[in-house]
This record gives sequence, C-alpha cells and structure tokens, in this order.
Amino acid sequence: MALPTDSWDRFLRSTGLDELPQLWNVLRGQMSRFGRQLPRYGERLRFHPGITGWAQVHGWRGDTSIRSRVECDLHYLRHWSLALDFRILWMTGADLLRRLRRAAASRETPDARSA
Repeated sequence: MALPTDSWDRFLRSTGLDELPQLWNVLRGQMSRFGRQLPRYGERLRFHPGITGWAQVHGWRGDTSIRSRVECDLHYLRHWSLALDFRILWMTGADLLRRLRRAAASRETPDARSA
C-alpha cells in the first residue's frame, strides 16, 4: 500500500532520509554551494575556526553576508601574523567591554543616572 505523497514527504523529512542524495555530493567533494559562488572559499578551511576572528571583530557574525565573512577570512589567511592574532584578541576584548558598558547603562534607572 502506497503512502500519500504528503505522508511520504513528512516521513522522509522527519527521519532525515531526504538528505541521503546529498551524500553523493559530499563524497564527490561538491557539497559547498558557497565554494561554487565565491572564489577561493575553500581556502578558509586551511585554519581551524577559533572563538573569534577578523570577520567577527568587524561585525560580520550571525546572519550576515557570507561574502563579507569570506573576504575577512581570506584577508586573515593572507596577512596572518602573531601581531594580527593579538590585534583580534584586543579588538574582541574592547568590543566585549563596550557591550558590557551598554548593558549596564541600559539597566540603570533614570533616578540612578541623575544621582
């Protein structure tokens, strides 16, 4: 007995079996759509990701332009140095302090600010 199409689709999706055709693409090394759209995308895989990076300290995090993040990653690869790593750490710390100050200021009551 055949399942109705929508039931079959739900079954495939809920079990993850709908992803199986992509296994072939992974095995052939053709999984990344970004690799086809952005030249040199694969070069960014030469380094393991860290807790922060050149893209993140420039505001390219989360749901932002993948093109801009890749450009920053490639800039990092081309210009890597210990000094650049320290600069990224410094910028990350400065950004963290700014965020903490903003959060603390937003928690203050109007009466506490005027005192």
